[in-house]
Amino acid sequence: MTDQTFSKIISTAIIPIAIPMTTGAGTMSTIVLFAESAHNKPYLHFSLLGAIGLMTLIIYVTFYFAPKIVRYLGETGLDVLTKIFGLITLALGIQFILNGIAGAFPKFM
Repeated sequence: MTDQTFSKIISTAIIPIAIPMTTGAGTMSTIVLFAESAHNKPYLHFSLLGAIGLMTLIIYVTFYFAPKIVRYLGETGLDVLTKIFGLITLALGIQFILNGIAGAFPKFM
């Protein structure tokens, strides 16, 4: 198998793996979490809808320009970006846990 064939197989496999990460359980739990906090404020629902639309646009543009971004950043740049977004994801996960604990045990927090 040539390097080019292997690269094409990996490229084809990444798309089905990446799409559930952008529109899957994490997205749904984030929307539910923020929709719950906007429960009695209808104008916040429009803000949430606008944020969903904006993120959809950002994801589309990112996927569209992904080959150029990869060439520009290089291997080291992608490693750094991966670590930064890993930290952001960790911070969001911790916030979700703290919000869940605060909701379940209001006097504890």
